[in-house]
Order: sequence, then C-alpha cells, then structure tokens
Amino acid sequence: MPSGTAAAPPAGEYLSLHNDWFPSLWTHVLPRHQPMMIAMLFGTATVQRLEGDLDDVVSQVFGEGAVHALQLGDEGLDSPVLWVDDEDLTDTTPEEAEEIRAAAAAHQEWLAAALRERSLPAPTTVRELAATMQALGLVRRMGRRWDTPHRLPLPEDVLPLPEELLQRLRIRAIRTLQPAEQALLTYFTATQSRTSSAAAR
Repeated sequence: MPSGTAAAPPAGEYLSLHNDWFPSLWTHVLPRHQPMMIAMLFGTATVQRLEGDLDDVVSQVFGEGAVHALQLGDEGLDSPVLWVDDEDLTDTTPEEAEEIRAAAAAHQEWLAAALRERSLPAPTTVRELAATMQALGLVRRMGRRWDTPHRLPLPEDVLPLPEELLQRLRIRAIRTLQPAEQALLTYFTATQSRTSSAAAR
C-alpha cells in the first residue's frame, strides 16, 4: 500500500496538468512521449496533496499493476525512456521512418549534451526522467509532499539549448504576447469609446 496519507483519486481519473506545460514548450525539449504523463503525475500529486516517494505517488495516481504499463511503459517507472514509438512509424515509408529515427537520435544527443552542461546525467528510464524533471525545477519535493512551482521554469533559462531550438522557442513569446496586445487594444478602444460618448453628452 502507498505510504502517503492523502486520499488519492480513482486511478487514472482527475489527472491535473500544470497550465504552463504546453506554453513553456517543454514538449520540444524533453523526450516526446513520457514527460507529459510525468508532468501529470506531478500536477496531480500537487493538487491532491499526495505524500510519499515517487513509487508511492505513482501508485496513488495511476493505481497498481497493469495501469503502470499503460501510463508509463511496460515496466512502470523502470521502463526505458521512449524516443521513438511504434505509432510514430505508422503509415510511413522506410525513408520517412529513417528520418524520424534520425531526428529522435539527434534530439537525444543534444539533450544529453545540455544536461551534461548542468552536470546532470542523461535519463535512460522513466524513473531517471522524473528525477531529471525534478532537477530542472518542474517539481519540488518538500519532505514527503510534492509541489509544482506557480510558474514552470522556461527550458532556455535552465538548459543551454541549440540555436535552432531557441528560434522555435521564441515563437512562444509571440503567441503569448499577441493575446495580451489584443486585450490591451480592446481595452483602450472601449475606454476611448466611453470617453467620446461622455464628451458628446
């Protein structure tokens, strides 16, 4: 039984994901497949105020046994980090499949290099990947309680990333700014309209 004392939601239900997960673009930096499930594990542990070590929290959030295989891999936390999934290669030509594998290998290589710059090992299992995400500040553990920061750190602020990737990450700033600009424009337009109407009266 998990050693945590907080009540857990039914396995696989009511999972929580940090609002910054997609806007921060960690999906472009970490391996493609398992990190989001780990982020949901951390987010749910935070919202549900779960306690215990990583194995405890996995059991509380995802349930025992076969559910681990569905969520994290055939061996649960000890599953290897997945860089290419069979589904990635569905309906691809041999040439396309080779390109996908080559891109995944390049991704694995530059992420390992970036982690070395931080004196962090390249993760080979899901357990190690969760530890890497913790070391990068995506979750904190205080005693037996897990907690995600109010704002997730941005990848470029904690890792030395390739210039080509940094260019892609700058798209985030544009997409984040545009709604703010639109909101300001709407506000000032409405304010100007009210001022003009008051002056006319």
